[in-house]
Amino acid sequence: MHVDGVVTGDIIASRITIGAGATITGSLKAESVVVSGTVHGLIKGGAVSLTRTARVFADITHSQLAIDAGAFFDGNCRPAVSESPGFSSPSTEILELSGGQQPAISGTTVATAAFETVGE
Repeated sequence: MHVDGVVTGDIIASRITIGAGATITGSLKAESVVVSGTVHGLIKGGAVSLTRTARVFADITHSQLAIDAGAFFDGNCRPAVSESPGFSSPSTEILELSGGQQPAISGTTVATAAFETVGE
């Protein structure tokens, strides 16, 4: 689903793209969420991407999170909780920063890095 207007309410789809001119007030839930516009509320997704034009005032639950340089994010982000109890891989949350600038981030941000084990 691609949104280029103003929406007040929740959106649930397999893929959600919020256009640069769009403003959403509500919850977004999808396996893939790409935000280029403004979101006020909650975002829950597998892969969540905030492009350089994004203005996000929301808490984000995700498996993967990418924030482009220039994006604005005010909220909390948390990795999605695994469906099965027990060990949770640290690679469930990856914060990717691209470009030379750091994105504007306020709130509590939890980020871990993924490491690959190399044989001896």
